[in-house]
Amino acid sequence: MSKKQNMQDSNHVGIFKSITFSSRSVSNAVAAVVMGYLTFYCTDILAMPAGLVGALLLATKIFDGFTDLVAGFIVDKTHTKLGKARPYEVAIIGVWLSTWLMFSCPDLGLAGKSVWLFFTYTFANSIFVTILGATENVYYRRAFTTDAQRNKVISVSGILVTLMAVVVSVAFPIMMGTLGTSRGGWSTMVLLVAVPMAVFGMLRFIFNPEIVGVEDDKQEKLDFKAMLRGLKSGPYIYLIAGCALLNNILVQFSSGVSVYYFTYIVGNVELMSTINLLAIVTPFLLIFSPKLLTKISFSQFVILGSVIGIAGSAVRYVAGANLPLLVVGALLVTVASMPISYFSTSMIVSCMDYHEWKTGEKIEGIFSSINNFSGKIGSALASALLGVLMSWSHYDGNLEVQPDSANKMIVALYSWIPILLFIGIIILMRCYTLDKKLPQIRKELAERRGE
Repeated sequence: MSKKQNMQDSNHVGIFKSITFSSRSVSNAVAAVVMGYLTFYCTDILAMPAGLVGALLLATKIFDGFTDLVAGFIVDKTHTKLGKARPYEVAIIGVWLSTWLMFSCPDLGLAGKSVWLFFTYTFANSIFVTILGATENVYYRRAFTTDAQRNKVISVSGILVTLMAVVVSVAFPIMMGTLGTSRGGWSTMVLLVAVPMAVFGMLRFIFNPEIVGVEDDKQEKLDFKAMLRGLKSGPYIYLIAGCALLNNILVQFSSGVSVYYFTYIVGNVELMSTINLLAIVTPFLLIFSPKLLTKISFSQFVILGSVIGIAGSAVRYVAGANLPLLVVGALLVTVASMPISYFSTSMIVSCMDYHEWKTGEKIEGIFSSINNFSGKIGSALASALLGVLMSWSHYDGNLEVQPDSANKMIVALYSWIPILLFIGIIILMRCYTLDKKLPQIRKELAERRGE
């Protein structure tokens, strides 16, 4: 067998493995889509003030920062027969149970509803999503041996994640017109999604063992000081984390503001399903991503996506209620979020390799936790900003027609504010230079390991 054939075989990943490994990412992403409706649920179904909702969601992040770092430390200290990351996959069940409870709030009065929202949101994000985030990139590093394998699985995962997110995004506005008119209806809607997604999300755990680094785990002893050295090993993980923060704000704005935009600017919330359904074509562009990443670096890929996002947001700004223009804008913005949403995994694995090359220590969980924490901060900031800015603009969910200030704020959150966020991502990625150093780093690591 030729050297080229050997390389091709080492980069091959079967479709069954790709789908089952993607299952938990799909389930977690659908949960994020559902949670994107939380502000609307609280303001329009539970009749809670928008500013209070934003403040509550932001307050949960105080606890979240602590649990993210603890989760990373725990993962790095984990040594089991199943591996370092795999045992924690069962947390996806906790994500869905907490999410269902979040949207099943009984009539407890304003104070009681606030407490219910705070604790269910905290359990979902600060505990269960935190655990999954701390293991995500570690699992990728240990279940596959090359970037080529990871990129192929990430591409399949991206397609499945986007397709399922589109299905849920299309179904939810339709269900909102029937079931989504009461508290009980919202509980039923979320339950109909939660049960199959929790079962599907467990397929990764069932079918995908860790195959890399298991023997080293038995020998390597890491203490808390080693974790701190991981935090100080270089700037690259913080550049990726910054992009994750900005990207999650963008994604949450897109899902959270859309329902307001189509309700009050377009005047027909059901047309939101049409936009979301047409976005189903975008994930298939990920098929070309592995090939494209042999031509350009990860950072260049993210910058390219951000430029596309700026164009899409500009189209949204001039679209108004024009459906064809809104379709174009939605497609471009969806494509723009894909590079950092999906392929940051490979960049984080690169940061793990960089730290091992620089210090000789194999630290993994803490890098996933940093990125996970920043992403969740972005989601929380988006929810908080959405609530605060809507309240500041005098939005009132009890009015059929909103004041002009509220409509202008909805348009801004849907269009030109995302442009500023995309520019921020471009600036951060221009500072990311690890791609250029990586071939030599991995060559030296292979020599140290005797590979």
